[in-house]
Amino acid sequence: MILEYADISFDEQQVKSNTYDDIYFNADGISESQAVFIEGNKLVQRWKKLPRHSRFTIAEIGFGTGLNFFTTASEFFKEAPEDAILSYCAVEKNPIKLQQLKKLHRGWRHPQLREALYAQYPHNHAGFHLIKIHPRIDLILLFDEAEIILPELAARVDAWFLDGFAPSKNPDCWTAYLAKIMASKSWRGTTLATFSVAGSVRENLQEAGFSVHKVPGFGDKKEMLVGEYRNSNKNDAFWTDLPVPKQTVARRVAVVGAGFAGATVANSLAEKGVQVDVFHDPKKYPPASAVPLAIPYFQPSLVDTPMRRLHLQSWLHSNRILSWISRDVKIWQPQAITLEALDEVARLRHRRIFQQKLLNDDYWQLDANDNIVFYGSGVIRPPQLIRYLLNHDNIIVKNAAISNLHELEHYGYDAIVLATAYHSELLPARYASLLKPLFGQAVIVKAEFQPSVTCNRYSILPSPDGKHAYVGSIYAPNELQTTANLQYRQELMQVFAGTYPNKKFEHSEDFAAIRASSSDYFPFIGPMPQAEEVINDYGIWSKDRNIPVNAPMQYAEPICYMHSGLGSKGSLTSFLGGDILAAMICGIALPIPASLLPNILPVRSIIRQIVRGTS
Repeated sequence: MILEYADISFDEQQVKSNTYDDIYFNADGISESQAVFIEGNKLVQRWKKLPRHSRFTIAEIGFGTGLNFFTTASEFFKEAPEDAILSYCAVEKNPIKLQQLKKLHRGWRHPQLREALYAQYPHNHAGFHLIKIHPRIDLILLFDEAEIILPELAARVDAWFLDGFAPSKNPDCWTAYLAKIMASKSWRGTTLATFSVAGSVRENLQEAGFSVHKVPGFGDKKEMLVGEYRNSNKNDAFWTDLPVPKQTVARRVAVVGAGFAGATVANSLAEKGVQVDVFHDPKKYPPASAVPLAIPYFQPSLVDTPMRRLHLQSWLHSNRILSWISRDVKIWQPQAITLEALDEVARLRHRRIFQQKLLNDDYWQLDANDNIVFYGSGVIRPPQLIRYLLNHDNIIVKNAAISNLHELEHYGYDAIVLATAYHSELLPARYASLLKPLFGQAVIVKAEFQPSVTCNRYSILPSPDGKHAYVGSIYAPNELQTTANLQYRQELMQVFAGTYPNKKFEHSEDFAAIRASSSDYFPFIGPMPQAEEVINDYGIWSKDRNIPVNAPMQYAEPICYMHSGLGSKGSLTSFLGGDILAAMICGIALPIPASLLPNILPVRSIIRQIVRGTS
């Protein structure tokens, strides 16, 4: 869904919302932000008391210009331990356009943080947008109505910034329902601060379990409101619950596998200061990610489904990350991608999809032939990209095959991530059986012309050298061959010939590999609870799925996580999947809506087997 951009006007003295007839901040906005939100939540004192390798989560209602975020980041760098991690989650219904933000930010501090925000700033797409603003700070922008998107935040919040426009101007940011949602995501001792002292605001917060009181305000504002959550949330346990995070962030993690799945999670963990050992043996376990060219492209369905939501967020996220990485190394070739309409049914579907306004107009268009043309993505070179991701000071790559998890016991890992694709020997039997091999084959053709990027059942990608093209891919479930098949080669060559019937080209080489896929085609991203315990606790669902079961998941130590089953979408979903796993392992805010967890957690398939009576 596309949101309305903010309608603003500004001068040197203030920034004003024309929609709400209220101001974002006055000329002394930084001092006001420090007084209301930093001092109001006693953040400096709290950060100074944090132990090393701690995490801290702030949620803001009303991101606006980002003033509170930059003020908070500045203080966090000064006062928190140098290895502490900040998750900053900010809700915004009407984001400000990037060019306007840049004008507003002239003269602000932290140019590197601002540059990171500008380079990754999302368009006006509703949903979750993870901005890798700094290794110690994750900024998650939650674009939508607060009452719609805040319930989707999977996090425990340490401090709340309530900075929506005044309740009289924008009552939707101050409802009783929203106060209850805030309470459900708070610890005992979670604080809040806001400029508003309206009676309805106080009553709603108190009814939700916050103790609030007035304190002197800033400048001309006589009073402001601060508060603290006094209750202890004890929610019923459920199978989608994640492991309870330890007091501090994970220090050392093992990742088995060095394809897209392994490299993305290793890099995300390393960026957060975690020491990562990556184990792989490319000769014994060649990764499908060694394919010479790939493209993370979004092929939307007509119906709004969890799969479409996951793929859309993955596409937007991977585009941001690849663009950001490209500052350092050329592993990405931005190009328009054409999703062809091959018949009248497809043409009608494309027209109906385009009418749904899933993307900002800068990201796509419908051409005269009803092909959907996507912008913002492009061709990547996976081997170079993976080398870049693994080339980090906090990552040690060990060229060794792990045949048994007991081999890792003496290292003292806080967690283990299995990113082993269809090589499922290390997975517990119940989880190993959930994966199926998916053979793929592509060809490289030599051609003295530059084809356009087309994606549908098959993809055609131009090589950066301008002399070759990639044509793929074959999808053959349950085939375990690892060498190229002549029949498949001919099929792919015919695809290229049919697309460019009057062009000269010749076969250059083949690429064949085996991916791993799940039965529902969602990836497996998350921890693996002990399967037999799950079956014992939730077995009654084989008789009636509606019987309440409040059983927590049981995990072995160290907890094993899974990043597999990516199928043919590895280049699309692995960046988001790696960041999701890093957030799970570090115990920080997840960068995806909570409603998607039932679709990606590995244990979902065991629950499904129980319900179907096949466990």
